[in-house]
Amino acid sequence: MRKYPKGDMHRLKRRVRILRKVLIKTFLRPIDRTRPFSFYVGKILPELRQVKRVFAAALATLYFSTQIVFAQNVMATLPQGGLPPIYSSLKLRLTSFLEFHKITFHALPFGFDYKREDRDRSGYMSPEVVVQREQAQMDRLDTPAKLAKDRGLQLPNAMREEQGLNDGQPISPERYMKNLEAMKGIQGEIARIRQMASKDAAAGTESSYIQYNDGKRLVFKDGLTTKILNEKVQDARGNTTLRNTFGMEYNDKRQMTAYIIEETDAKGTTTMTRRRNITYAEDSVATVGQSADEKQKITGYEENHVDALGNVSTTIRSGITYDPESNITSYKEQQIDSYGNKSGKTWSGGQYDAEGNISAYHEESTDSNGNSAVKDWGDAHYILNQAWTGDNDTAHSKYLLTSYSQTIGDATGGVTKESWSNAHYNPFGELVGHTTTRTDSQGVTTAVQIKDTTYDAFGQTVGFKQITTDSFGNSQEQNRTRLTYNIVGDMTGYFERVEDGNGHWVERERSNISYSEKRSMIGYFEKEISSEGIVLYKDWSAFGKNEGYNSKGQLMGYTEIVIGGDRSQTKHVTDVTYDKLNRQSGSREETTFAGKDENGRDLSGRLLVTSTRLETTESDEGKIVATKDSVVTEGWDGAGNILRNLTTVRERTDITLTSYKETVRTTGQ
Repeated sequence: MRKYPKGDMHRLKRRVRILRKVLIKTFLRPIDRTRPFSFYVGKILPELRQVKRVFAAALATLYFSTQIVFAQNVMATLPQGGLPPIYSSLKLRLTSFLEFHKITFHALPFGFDYKREDRDRSGYMSPEVVVQREQAQMDRLDTPAKLAKDRGLQLPNAMREEQGLNDGQPISPERYMKNLEAMKGIQGEIARIRQMASKDAAAGTESSYIQYNDGKRLVFKDGLTTKILNEKVQDARGNTTLRNTFGMEYNDKRQMTAYIIEETDAKGTTTMTRRRNITYAEDSVATVGQSADEKQKITGYEENHVDALGNVSTTIRSGITYDPESNITSYKEQQIDSYGNKSGKTWSGGQYDAEGNISAYHEESTDSNGNSAVKDWGDAHYILNQAWTGDNDTAHSKYLLTSYSQTIGDATGGVTKESWSNAHYNPFGELVGHTTTRTDSQGVTTAVQIKDTTYDAFGQTVGFKQITTDSFGNSQEQNRTRLTYNIVGDMTGYFERVEDGNGHWVERERSNISYSEKRSMIGYFEKEISSEGIVLYKDWSAFGKNEGYNSKGQLMGYTEIVIGGDRSQTKHVTDVTYDKLNRQSGSREETTFAGKDENGRDLSGRLLVTSTRLETTESDEGKIVATKDSVVTEGWDGAGNILRNLTTVRERTDITLTSYKETVRTTGQ
């Protein structure tokens, strides 16, 4: 090491001290008559308390970000009998801005993240499973129920009924073929596990587990598979899901009777499915081989599904029967949703084409209120998926549905006929467009065309165009873009433009959509601009006192704040009740107004409307044939002077699908 003379070292230290003083004076000491530099740094950086608040708010938002609450298409929100022009609704808003408005939720044309509920359960060691045909038929049977659930998934029961989306309404199967191949049934699960075990045994493996190069591990005990760990499954877009299968149990015939599947998708969300109480036909055997194909017929099972937020739903299927080709022809099913609502159905008359695709079936269902519906589905046509590369392709569906027809009879006695056609798909098997034509029991026909649908990297819808026309010549075009989602696949925002045939339009941007732990919407912000230049801001929430959802998942209260120019309206709705058809039968609505009109007149005041269902009469068949309702309306001006105090009793009798008799008595001022 180099040594410096004593004098040189002294001069070097002195220069260092001088340099240090210069740096401190330049950067750290304040200029005369100014504050210290640390003061300005403190002004720029947030306080620790503010950081804590932002972090807490972010955690709260993440906690409540669960289920999206949206209606179906725009037509679902319109009154039966026609599609009025947008101009009429805007005129109504202008003339009655300070009066009651129904909340309208505009919708996606179809379901959301199909990988969340209908994840591909293929992609295992070998596609040549012992009961391949039973598996394929189970897929086809599960699809219609999943379609119905997905179409209504974003809307709580209360909102669904408000928008006319009861369980009996026709459901478009835009994701039919995606679910058809992606959602593998219980028999396929059992078959692929058995197939793995047989191949390894045939290879002479005698160890208690087998480790594969891709990280997958197969664990055995007494010659039976007990665990399959670290299994990687890819979808058509290349997203990888990590799957662990464990908890396998067997009966005396060495047939699997229970197992658990845990899956973590590409976004990091984890779901779990447990299947148990699996039963088989009497002649079923545990032998693996092509000769055993007709001997591995599942007759029943129970499935418990836990979503990423811990919500549990249950499906119990029993009495499964088969035709000579091992296609499922009938079964009974009970479903219990995350709120504990029980529903059931009987599925029968299953028919199939030469390729094993389902072509027709009959279904009778009963909801949690005892309402019955009947559906006849058929005339289905398919095309070969050009992206499908062969039997080893577990990411793409082999066939894609292009058209079908169905007739649905609901609990009111109404019958709706629907034709679904012109379906086309992108290379990932995701639906890009289709046309749905519906004719209701009154003969009114509505046509809905979906086109230009786009998706993100996870297969979630990010944009689409919907064109709606009715029997009266009215038309409406909805163009929705910029759809965003949270980590569990629930929508958090979107932008849309809706335009009628007369050129009148509305642009709407919804953001900050939040959810309860059961994935029901509890809040959002919205900005709306019309072609007339009207700008409205809306703040909707359902997490205050006496707000949110009841034990059946029905909306029981909310607060809505609407601001337009120098006017504002705050509506607080509570005590919402429903009839057996899930239609709103009562509520307490308190609305406060503030602002001035064009002439400067004060519009401040308060309006209280209390609606109560006094009586409901049902026929022997369980249909509502008479109702008696009371509506009490009270109004005050800004100074607290009462301006209105009315009581109206409305009685409706002889209620049928198309008519009723009504008597109205009003007292007060």
